[in-house]
Amino acid sequence: MFLDIVPDDTTVCQESSVTIIPQTNTQTNTFSWSSNTAPLSTIANPAAQNAVITPQDTATYILHAVWGVCERWDTIL
Repeated sequence: MFLDIVPDDTTVCQESSVTIIPQTNTQTNTFSWSSNTAPLSTIANPAAQNAVITPQDTATYILHAVWGVCERWDTIL
């Protein structure tokens, strides 16, 4: 079981958007994006597999992915 967010830590200009694409098990059925450094409103759809984010400043985004009884977390800066 694996979870990897691509692109790895990346630069996004203020007020620009980027799509974050997690590489994970094909059975993953729950995605939950959050941030401990940015408002939740900077994530277009926190329950989407491929999150579109529009950071206002340097931020760390966290993905919690679940498949069956397994779960993983990964972050991107």
